Amino acid sequence: MSSGEVRVEALLEPIHDPERREEWATYLRYHARRYAVLLDAVHGCVDVGSPRILNVGPMFETAILRERIHGATVDTLGFAHPLFPPRSAERHVEVDLNDADSPRAPEPDGQYDAIVMAEVIEHLHTAPSVVLRYLAGWLTPGGALVIQTPNAVALHKRIRMLLGRNPMEPPRESRGNPGHFHEYTVGELRAAATAARLEVSAVRTANYFGASSAAKAYGALGRVLPPRLRHGITLCLRRPVDESTQSRRRRSD
Repeated sequence: MSSGEVRVEALLEPIHDPERREEWATYLRYHARRYAVLLDAVHGCVDVGSPRILNVGPMFETAILRERIHGATVDTLGFAHPLFPPRSAERHVEVDLNDADSPRAPEPDGQYDAIVMAEVIEHLHTAPSVVLRYLAGWLTPGGALVIQTPNAVALHKRIRMLLGRNPMEPPRESRGNPGHFHEYTVGELRAAATAARLEVSAVRTANYFGASSAAKAYGALGRVLPPRLRHGITLCLRRPVDESTQSRRRRSD
């Protein structure tokens, strides 16, 4: 199986409720091409054997990373998900990343070769530099942080604004799933990475959402669009190798 292929049916095996299974099947079809890009990005950024990976916001990428990254230990951080519990010798770190600069947040231990944060940062109301600085503390020097997030200025969003429609939905009433607080441009993410003392080693933009024929046509169009107009952003950031291993977190006394 190629690194870019995502097996939807295999990912649905732990889900026994028919309604939930169909709901998640729809989700996976919509995100299948995004997961393929994410997996390729992790393969390109992680250059150690049997890596320790921290997945922020456990979702289906947790299972994909466990299956497709040879010898990986995949721990999770954020809010626990019943479909993706830790395996033997793995752990889950419970934390609300909106509290990344709070003494309530667990102290980073600098043990991970890679962190994967896919479709999470846009759901946070805390400044991205604060979140990235906190996550950097979980990386070994030279470790990689792979981020995926929607592009705030993608072509279809610009068209919606020209038509007088807000491309962003308002915050939802659900505290557990509030929607997107802020979507980012590549430039904003680069600036946040610099503020967090992370190096940008790779940037990829692509139209990789959706499974309909129209979505696939839009995906093909993305290959000829200027990068700043494409639907999704995937970045690889690195913690500098020569950085001091002491924590950079700000803690109140």
